[in-house]
Amino acid sequence: GQLLTETNPLGHVTTHEYDAAGNLMISTDPLGNVATFTYDTQGNMTSQTDPLGNTTGYSYDTYGNLTMTISPGIDTTRYAYDIMGNKTMETNAKGDTSKFIYDAMNRMTGSVNPLGDTIHYEYDLLGNQQAVIDPLGRRTENVYNLRGELVKTIYPDSSIIENLYDANGNRIAFVNQNKDTTKSIYDDAGRLIKTIFTDESFTETEYDAAGRTKNTRNQHGGITHYYYDETGRQTKVIDHYNNTTRYQYDDAGRRIALIDANANTTTSSYSATGQLIKTTYVDGSSVVYTYDQAGRKITERDQAMNTTQFLYDVNGRLIGIIDAKADTTTYEYDKLGNRTAQIDVNGNRTEFEYDALGRMTKMTFPDTPPLSPPNTPPPFPPPQVGRDKGRGAKNSSFESYSYNKVGNMLWKKDFHSTPYIPPIIANANKRCVII
Repeated sequence: GQLLTETNPLGHVTTHEYDAAGNLMISTDPLGNVATFTYDTQGNMTSQTDPLGNTTGYSYDTYGNLTMTISPGIDTTRYAYDIMGNKTMETNAKGDTSKFIYDAMNRMTGSVNPLGDTIHYEYDLLGNQQAVIDPLGRRTENVYNLRGELVKTIYPDSSIIENLYDANGNRIAFVNQNKDTTKSIYDDAGRLIKTIFTDESFTETEYDAAGRTKNTRNQHGGITHYYYDETGRQTKVIDHYNNTTRYQYDDAGRRIALIDANANTTTSSYSATGQLIKTTYVDGSSVVYTYDQAGRKITERDQAMNTTQFLYDVNGRLIGIIDAKADTTTYEYDKLGNRTAQIDVNGNRTEFEYDALGRMTKMTFPDTPPLSPPNTPPPFPPPQVGRDKGRGAKNSSFESYSYNKVGNMLWKKDFHSTPYIPPIIANANKRCVII
């Protein structure tokens, strides 16, 4: 049957309505927020509208493959497929296209990014991915046993990692490129109970009858104990320093109190839809949150009673922060959701440019020095690991970046036109890498 109502242990009710074909048409949460859905004659969802009225649309081909997604901001992503239903092309909202190639067994043998860089894939007779050749032509090979378990990976520099398995398929040993071996031991239920490292130090885990972690031992011999209630919720932890932390829950299973080793209590309160609306600390101060109908945080009042507001566009992207002094920081985005500009409270504008793969290629700073002290991190989100996306510098105007075909930064140049070329060093596995 169809689920018509959901009532949680606190009495909060969510209702659902369906069409004659059994498709969910309307969902109403305990606060009365309504989401609606529409479908085509084949039962494919053609639209979903959130409680704020923002609609995402979907189109399909005659085989039911998704061919187009239209965001609330009217940004369109398109997809194409071969006769076997494999996705062969994806074109994003900026018109950048990625392509995918398959063999007769529907295995992906190649992918081409919007810059034309190609990755090739090879398979063995059992369908295991045997090799990956990156856009620079570098080959990584995988070796499998008869059960299809990966036993060896050979990298382009000829370094190797190896895996050893038991009869149940559990990995019992791992050897890295430096020939360091890590061993794993399992119980009869296939649960990891001991890990032995190269230096012979080890960690251990003990389980209770219900399969929950009961005790853990770290590499230094410290033991931590875990306790649960009858429903399986963790109620107490005693760490290896004998400090006890306790947890309390409401009937819906949400944590409502944390009592630390000094008997200080932090409590949490939730809305009928399960969102955290208040955190109260031992000194009586609290942080209070409110949300819009789509579940996004729109205000936060801190312990000093200062309220910060958060503004969003129809796609749910943060476009503004208004602090307690009514000073506003605003953000702008491209069609792919990359942040293209940040305007601080004094109107100073920092701009960001990206290539077709979403990597930052240029950061342009305002003419005036930044207001933050020199050691203050920039407000822009942190970069991905291995890719330096830039850091603001006083009195600078811009920084630009270039990458190789596999995404490593080749150089960075500031407004003085002085190129910075990342050094090539040996990493922990003694392989030369660009950093």
